[in-house]
Amino acid sequence: MDTPQDRIFTPFPDPWLPEKQVTFAQFVQKLRQPGSSGFLIHGGPGSGKSDLLRYLNREFEEIPGTLIIGPVNMAPYREQAHPHSVLHDLADRIADSVARVIPGVSSAARESGQVSTVSLLRDIGQSLTRLNDNGVGRTILLLDDFDAIHLGAAISLANRLRELYDEHKRYFTFVLVAESDLEELKNAEHVYSPLKNVTTSYLLCDLTRQQVTQHARDFAQEHELALTDEDLELLWERTEGYPALVNGILRKIRDERRNTAVSSQPSHYSVRDAVTFYLRHYREIEPFRTAVRTIEELNNMNMREYNPVSVLDKLCQGSVPQLTDRGARMLLAMGILGWRGRSGREYLTWRNPFVKAFWESETPGQRLIANWLARPFSFRESQISAQGSVAVSLFMDMAPWLKAPEGLSFDEQRGTDAWREGLRDLPKDLPDGPFQLWGEQKRLTNIGFDLNLFRERTVHESFMPTYEARAQEIQLNWPVQLARFGDVLSPKARQQAENILEQEWRRWSRVRLQLTRDGAVHVILIRDVANPLPLMQILDELLGLDQELDGGELVELSVQWELATAVIGAFMRQIGHESQQDNTILDIPVLNLVWKGPKSKPKTGEVYPLRDRYVIYMLRKLCNCRWDGLPSPDERDIIFVKNLQALSQEEQSIQDHQAYNYGRELACLLEGVMIEREKDSVGHFPALKPREVRKLLEDDLSSWENELCLASLDNALLVYQAHHKIGHDEDGPNEAAKRQPESADSVCQVCNDWEERVIGNLHFPKRAVPYEDYWRCLTLGLQYIIELRWSAQWIARQTTNDLERLAGLMEKKVGKRPSGKIQHLSSYLALTTRLLAHLRDASIPMFMSSADYAAQKYQKMIEISGLLETIQSAEKNIEAINAFMYHHEEQETQSKVNKLGMVLAVIAAIIALPSMWIDFGSTNANESSMWAYLSQWPLVHHLLEKLGLTVSSGALVSLLIVTALILVSLILIFWPRRKRS
Repeated sequence: MDTPQDRIFTPFPDPWLPEKQVTFAQFVQKLRQPGSSGFLIHGGPGSGKSDLLRYLNREFEEIPGTLIIGPVNMAPYREQAHPHSVLHDLADRIADSVARVIPGVSSAARESGQVSTVSLLRDIGQSLTRLNDNGVGRTILLLDDFDAIHLGAAISLANRLRELYDEHKRYFTFVLVAESDLEELKNAEHVYSPLKNVTTSYLLCDLTRQQVTQHARDFAQEHELALTDEDLELLWERTEGYPALVNGILRKIRDERRNTAVSSQPSHYSVRDAVTFYLRHYREIEPFRTAVRTIEELNNMNMREYNPVSVLDKLCQGSVPQLTDRGARMLLAMGILGWRGRSGREYLTWRNPFVKAFWESETPGQRLIANWLARPFSFRESQISAQGSVAVSLFMDMAPWLKAPEGLSFDEQRGTDAWREGLRDLPKDLPDGPFQLWGEQKRLTNIGFDLNLFRERTVHESFMPTYEARAQEIQLNWPVQLARFGDVLSPKARQQAENILEQEWRRWSRVRLQLTRDGAVHVILIRDVANPLPLMQILDELLGLDQELDGGELVELSVQWELATAVIGAFMRQIGHESQQDNTILDIPVLNLVWKGPKSKPKTGEVYPLRDRYVIYMLRKLCNCRWDGLPSPDERDIIFVKNLQALSQEEQSIQDHQAYNYGRELACLLEGVMIEREKDSVGHFPALKPREVRKLLEDDLSSWENELCLASLDNALLVYQAHHKIGHDEDGPNEAAKRQPESADSVCQVCNDWEERVIGNLHFPKRAVPYEDYWRCLTLGLQYIIELRWSAQWIARQTTNDLERLAGLMEKKVGKRPSGKIQHLSSYLALTTRLLAHLRDASIPMFMSSADYAAQKYQKMIEISGLLETIQSAEKNIEAINAFMYHHEEQETQSKVNKLGMVLAVIAAIIALPSMWIDFGSTNANESSMWAYLSQWPLVHHLLEKLGLTVSSGALVSLLIVTALILVSLILIFWPRRKRS
């Protein structure tokens, strides 16, 4: 691609007027001017924003007196709602940059132990001033993917940037890059927008026709491709310079032609072929895989005047979007809409013909719009909406898919020191790919250790490394995924399964994966609920994960486990490489394993190995602002546990009470149940009995009144609210926010009411911890208990199988029991005993935690999960196997003793027999031995003459005969009569 210095910027969201556009050189000059504003650079996914920041960094390195800090990728802070942690890391980054310019300078705030937001902000300001005093006339902060972080953290961080800019704008500025329009930060209609009047917004324009042609020719020359003039013309006509589309089409042509070159067949794969492919497989190219996901999520939010789906639907019908529509501005920023027309008559329409063809086509564009517009009306029946995240933990056994190259069983590695060390060493050799080491794990485990939520032994011996990837970055090929079933799936069933899997996969934001110490793989599907969604919608979409696919003979074929299997395969492809002997398997040298992958055409029961699932709802806010039944905006409020106190009354008095409706929704969410009416085939919350709702809420394990900690066998519900709405005054809405704008961390995107955080940090004797991080640590503990539950199930299952084998062995006599089966039983007895030893300790709450507020939650989870009962069952099985093995060894020992006695008896008889014959048949004193008597026999006499022996040699012959008889006896007695397996 051409260097970013050839790109053009246009004011956003104004029409694309040539007289207002700026070149890259002009943009650089604006950044260098003292007192210039900050900049917001918008552009759809794949438009080249990150490349631009990297190029800016290199460009300013050549300019004396200028310091670039960054670009800092903000995507890792996606789930960090607490702004202080983001600011703390940013302060560290700035301090490191200052230290490179001024050696020996350190952070006064961190040296003094003051890590409050005020002290950090003061520290950053002092650093900027110090840089200016030492000849750095311009410090520029570059922040990439600014819209990826949580809205509350984004607004707070924008406030801090504004403070820094107001005080140091003579020598400091910043550039924020985002895919969205960042309306919440600069909209003039809002009461307080932190970046209003201190930033200038630009949109990164597409490439020109000349740039597209030149780039395509350079690409073709580099990869030895032949592109015709027709290809070049069509490339421009379809893409009109959108970088992601141009690059995607060229790479597709290169890959397809390389594949056919291997088969020695000429390839004529063209631009037209690539365009047709991407229209049907949009997830393999930006901006569509991100745009589809984002637009669907915004549609699910169902916010007034912010519905991009309705904009797209009207555009497909020929209507012209208006810039006053928030959804239209968002689509403009994302690269879906663009300006057309002459000066004074500009109008919004499709960005390019490719985008138009995608959204207007039946496959898949129109189907997506139709599905989105057909959202169930019953979602509006939910009186509670939630904000937070949903984590679905899926555990599966790895043994059927992994093997050791040396021929050792994978089972033999479970729980061993070598296996755990291999897992800890894996991050050192992790190749590039979508999965990266989850950076939050170390920080959260450190917090948990300091708060006594986890003991040191649990952290170091049980918490294996976890990897995280953005769902949209994982390339999942569903046709290939389902091809392993062969003709078991009909073409119609396979196509239907592909569509369902594609739809369900879009719902998830992030994916985590962990290989456990006991040989399972732990896949976590995470759904971020950044803005309040109705509980009914959250549950309905989660229940969609449970649906079974039309698997024909394979009745187990299901959505959630196909997603998990696909994620595991993507991870193994990243850490492994194709085997030289068989390209269908992957070598994983770092773990000394081979990935065989799921078995082709598996039988029922073998589709998904031993598995377990648990769902954790982490909700940081419950509100009723979405419910259409509220009479006035004044009644829109954040719902606290105190709103449920009426459930403690008699049943008759709360049948129609609002508290019952709230409690019923929470209870149904925890139970994971909805009902379907035949008339509309839409889910509804069932009318639970009040006493059941009350009983459920009475099991709350939380400590504070504004918290909920509920757990069941399949789901957990954690509610940790830390916000209050800023009320309405007589002077107008949100006057309190005007008087104290710095207290506003976020604004509700549904009702537009500002909210303030009333709980920031939790102060413990050892450290201060963000409120949300405390609950995230507890979530790690709950997920670990589910890991233990899976391990107990595996041990119980293995020992039960061993008991079945044992029953078959007991029916046979000791000498007829196959030694191979006995050895197999012995090795698995050692394995399960080793795993059970750890499991017994780990299942004790005080083993995990020494804090009462955590131990009681773990204890409850252990009780309802049936972990202890499973362990006891496994222990009884092991005791039975141990008793059999001990009895078998006794029987074998006794058998050997009996055989040894027989041997000794034969030896004694053989030794004694000649002495009985010494005087038998003697004729004179000189010939008194048995040998003298035997030598008189003609046959014996002839044999002695032939051998040259005399009667005096009889002693030697006697010794030889006795030895031979002993050996024959031993062989006959100890020769194995049973077959060896």
